Amino acid sequence: MREGRNDFDGMLRVVRFNWPLYATAALVVLALLLLAAQPVFAGVQAVFLLSSILVLLQTLLSLLASHWVYDRSALRDWRFLLDLVSEQPLCIVNVHSGYDETSGALHQLFAKADIATVDLYPALGRREPSIVRARKLYPPVAKSICETISDWPLSDSSVDFILIAFAAHEVRDPEQRELLFRQAHRVLKPAGRIVLVEHVRDFSNFVAFSFGFMHFLPLAEWIRCVGKSNLKIAKQYRITPLVAVLELCR
Repeated sequence: MREGRNDFDGMLRVVRFNWPLYATAALVVLALLLLAAQPVFAGVQAVFLLSSILVLLQTLLSLLASHWVYDRSALRDWRFLLDLVSEQPLCIVNVHSGYDETSGALHQLFAKADIATVDLYPALGRREPSIVRARKLYPPVAKSICETISDWPLSDSSVDFILIAFAAHEVRDPEQRELLFRQAHRVLKPAGRIVLVEHVRDFSNFVAFSFGFMHFLPLAEWIRCVGKSNLKIAKQYRITPLVAVLELCR
C-alpha cells in the first residue's frame, strides 16, 4: 500500500519484474507479422498472421489479469484482512520471499500491532529471475527478524496472525514447504490465524498466464502442506478466480 500508488501500479510492477518475457513476446509478434507480410503462399501468411494475433492476445490477457488481481481486487489494499480477526492482533508475522508487498499495508491496517518480518529469500535454493529483479527494484524496507524457513526467533504460541502472501510457492522443495508451515504452527497462538494467499496451478491461471502457470503450485499441494503441519483450514475462498486464500488455524 504505497503512497502515490496509481490505478495501474500493480500491473506495471509485474511488467518490470518479468520484462524479458514481455519483450520476447513483442519480438515474436513483430517477427510473425513480418513473415506474414512476405509474398508466400496465402495459407502460410494466414498461419503467421493468426499466430501473431494469438501471441498478442495472450500477452494482453496476462496484463489484464495482473491488473485485475493487483489493482482492481481486494488485494489492492488488503483491507479484507480486517474481517479475519475479531480484535486487533498484538503480534503479527509477515512472511515474504524477497519482495515485500504487504508490510506497508499491515502497518496501516494494524497500527497497534507488533509486526515482525520473515524474509525467506536468502534460504531459497532456486531463485526465479523475476524475484531477483523485484528485490533489486524494491529492496525490503522492514528489517527481518529471520531469514530462514525454520528456527524463527519467536516463542511457541506467541503470534496472533501470520500472513504468507505470494511467498510460499517460491520454496520449491516440498519438505521445506512442510517445514515452513510447521514453523508457523509452532509460533501461532491457539486462537490465532494464518492466511495463505497464492495463485494456483489451475485452468483459470492457465488461461490468464499460459504456461507461466506452471510456476504456481496446485491447490492440492497447499492442502497437503496444511495437513502435514497439523493445521486446519478454517475457510477457503478466491479473490478473483486467479488467487486462492486459505485461512488456517490450529
